[in-house]
Amino acid sequence: MDLGEPQPSPELMISAPPVTVPFESDPGIFVEDSTATPPPPESPDLDRLRSVPPPQEPSDMGVE
Repeated sequence: MDLGEPQPSPELMISAPPVTVPFESDPGIFVEDSTATPPPPESPDLDRLRSVPPPQEPSDMGVE
């Protein structure tokens, strides 16, 4: 009885941690990737919009 209880206990504990770590890491990376993918398209848009207004701003100052 003593050998039967300690054997299954450690085996179950060792098998539980390794299986829970990879499962949690998979969804975690997927969620981060999904959130990092949408931002890229907005970055270029803002860059182009910022490049257009700069030239107009200085022109206004020169005309004044």
